[in-house]
Amino acid sequence: MEARLTRKEVDVVLADQELQGLLARVYYNLVMRQRTYRAHLDYTRKIHGMIRDMEGRVEALTPFHAPSGPWCSGGSTHDDTA
Repeated sequence: MEARLTRKEVDVVLADQELQGLLARVYYNLVMRQRTYRAHLDYTRKIHGMIRDMEGRVEALTPFHAPSGPWCSGGSTHDDTA
């Protein structure tokens, strides 16, 4: 004798399958967003490292004493007293 499911049991099974499908899609989307987030985070870290590297290069090329040129003191390169 073959066991037969009632309409309610069939509906429950179908609803469960639909829910499992929805959960699988949600999980997939979360995984993909996490990968995207990690890729963006890695890219941001790379850019930040490049900026720090450039700051270090600029600092290495910049003298540590105050320049004595007239452009720093607000003076003019031309003698205005004449």
